[in-house]
Amino acid sequence: MKYLTYSLLLFCLAISCKEKQQTDQKPLGVIHVAKAFEEKTTIPLSSVAEDVEYIQLETKKECVTGGYLRVFVDDDYIVAISFRKNYLFNRNTGKFIREIGHYGKDPGGYMATGSIIPYDEECKRIRSKGWHLKDYLNYNISGELIQKINAPLYCQTIVSVNDDVYAGFVKNMTGSDSIKIILFDENGKCLKQFRNNQTFEPTENVVRWGNHGWFYRYNEELSFYELFTDTIYKVTEERLIPKHVFYLGKYAPPYDQQKVVEFMLKKAQDYFFLEKIYESRRNLFFQISYNNKNYLGLYDKASGETIMNTANERYPTSFENDIDSLLPFTYSSVNSSNELIGFMNSYEVMEWLQEHPEKASQLPEKLQWMKSLKEDDNPVVMIARLKE
Repeated sequence: MKYLTYSLLLFCLAISCKEKQQTDQKPLGVIHVAKAFEEKTTIPLSSVAEDVEYIQLETKKECVTGGYLRVFVDDDYIVAISFRKNYLFNRNTGKFIREIGHYGKDPGGYMATGSIIPYDEECKRIRSKGWHLKDYLNYNISGELIQKINAPLYCQTIVSVNDDVYAGFVKNMTGSDSIKIILFDENGKCLKQFRNNQTFEPTENVVRWGNHGWFYRYNEELSFYELFTDTIYKVTEERLIPKHVFYLGKYAPPYDQQKVVEFMLKKAQDYFFLEKIYESRRNLFFQISYNNKNYLGLYDKASGETIMNTANERYPTSFENDIDSLLPFTYSSVNSSNELIGFMNSYEVMEWLQEHPEKASQLPEKLQWMKSLKEDDNPVVMIARLKE
């Protein structure tokens, strides 16, 4: 009965919008993940970047970052978002500025920090999840709650298309849900819907696959990728436009297995699951999980070449830092200034320096502070200027 009610709600929403998904016929590029995986190699940082900058985030009792950390950087700020914490730091010095919002049920408090585009660089807003099922909260850089968004029910992830329009991903819960993405305003009014054309046999199983719908921004455009599929779409107010296709070959997870518990527990490790997709002017970055290991992938948009790294047990999704021969570089995000953003926990930096005493002895003057790090200090942010 609950699935019937759920489907009827989605059907009514689809009818009210009265629009169908439109797409172009030909994607712009094919990313040969399967072939690149079978020819894995080491990926040097110099293949994508020109230099690396290191910034120590200030550590105070009021700004200790937590688990599940994501780091975003623009020309003015470093935004560190972790479990129930949104922190703002100075872009050049790493000095703590303020906390943005706070966890709590009081006015202005949020239930959880965001996971998909939690910091919108274009409008300098931080989005967190409110306590009501449909509420999302926008904070400005000054820490003020400036907007409450009333998202349509059953949106798994929401992001902004522009200042007035939001996009929500609708996970196919029943196997036959007809909507993939909803466009709506801040009051939850549906403006457009894009159809989901894939189905599977219904099941009452509850299976969670992390970030099932992934959004990212590049060049003032919003892009979308759904787990168990192969295409990245550009999201506009009128249609979904195919941009890139991941060719996964025999490693492509079957769409009809996403709610099968036995598949998740016993067979999923034999397939690729993509995450952390970001784009720069020259490259598309992504990661895959396979056989309980993670791998870094890189697609050159100009040459069409795809390469993947040989998994490093300690730093499995990192570039080999051959630019200054210091810390391995694992990315967290890409910004509009064509910079790749990464970080390393302070205790990991300490361990790396201890294991590489010759490198520690040759640290330039501007990086001598690395020798004074403490285990519980905030992370070291790394910013790599990407090649054009």
